[in-house]
Amino acid sequence: MPKILRSWLFAGALLLSSQLFAQTHITLPQYLQMKDQTPGHLLDVRADWEYAGGHLPGAQNLDIFKPDFDQKLALLDKTKVYYVYCHSGGRSREAAQRMQQLGFRQVYNLTEGIPAMQRAGVELKKAATP
Repeated sequence: MPKILRSWLFAGALLLSSQLFAQTHITLPQYLQMKDQTPGHLLDVRADWEYAGGHLPGAQNLDIFKPDFDQKLALLDKTKVYYVYCHSGGRSREAAQRMQQLGFRQVYNLTEGIPAMQRAGVELKKAATP
């Protein structure tokens, strides 16, 4: 096989793999448009007390700073779609990168967090108090 053809095939394989196992950064308006067309699981990667103070309905809380974060991620289905958010986008970006490293296929990092959701009037659910 000619060297140039091998180079093109290699480049194509890299591009395809980056698309299959990629994280995508999206804004809140993009998420609000996509969530019905591309249903997925919501991951709130903030601390438990932040989650209890208000989170997106249906979101699962996995605190990125807990030592078992990666083990809990490994239990999730890597073929599903995930929307990851936090307070302002930093922790969710890190979580999305870790998910990509673990082989998750479709991860969307919400670059805008809870304050942007509140400003936009997005419904947040508070945890029930005992």
